[in-house]
Amino acid sequence: MLSGLSDLYQSRTAKAAIGFGSFARSSNCVCTLEVSRVGDPTRAVRSRSKRQVTAGEKVAEGLEEEALAIEVAAEEAWAAAAALDEAKAEYDQLNEGSAISGRLVKIYNELLVAENIEKQLYWNGQLVGPHLWRLFQRYAVIFATLKEKGIGLSFSPESLDNIIGKFSPAFAALAAIAPLMRATRLLTPAELDHLETNCAALGATWREHFAAAHGGEHTPKVHLIERHVVEQARRHGTLGMFGEEAVEAEHPAWARAAQLCRAIKNPRARLLATKRHSER
Repeated sequence: MLSGLSDLYQSRTAKAAIGFGSFARSSNCVCTLEVSRVGDPTRAVRSRSKRQVTAGEKVAEGLEEEALAIEVAAEEAWAAAAALDEAKAEYDQLNEGSAISGRLVKIYNELLVAENIEKQLYWNGQLVGPHLWRLFQRYAVIFATLKEKGIGLSFSPESLDNIIGKFSPAFAALAAIAPLMRATRLLTPAELDHLETNCAALGATWREHFAAAHGGEHTPKVHLIERHVVEQARRHGTLGMFGEEAVEAEHPAWARAAQLCRAIKNPRARLLATKRHSER
């Protein structure tokens, strides 16, 4: 009986060994068992399957890609920080220039008020009518006072001279042109020559100092002054006789007459009554 049990045990052990060997070959083990080398430090590594090694390599590749992405992001962040520093420096310079310009504009506006020259709100802050003519008459005094006050606020005389030198020729030309364009009479040959000289001077100074702000071209009104004012003045001998100032001057009287007659319901009667009142 014991002999039979021994044979059975040996048979089953052999089958188990054969089965394990088949399993090892079918599962692509990267190593063989060495029972005698207990405690081998490479045993755990050599006993990993190829599937496990491949998964580990993928994890390592993923970590490497993440590290590369972080490095690229860091370089972009440094570049963005440098660009931000440059933009801030440029903004500070512009802000400083705007502050200086703002102080001069404030002084200029105060000088206009002192000369009884007012900007009209309903004309978007522009000068109209008598205020504009007064500016043409007083611009030299205003600029001289502006320079004096600017120096008192530590502005350099050279920078103030550059500003005044940029605008003074345009004001001088307009101051000479405006009275001749508004004159309601025939102009003399000398006045026509003077008008032509200053129209050309305005076109030249505008082209030199201001045209870049308008795409390198004159504005329509500057173009008219340079190219067509003299032509029309020489053709007709006058410009003021064709102006609209006479009609503009009638606006206040017409507005007062219209208020007096606004209760008249008949449109034709209201218009005739308004006309009679405005002619008084």
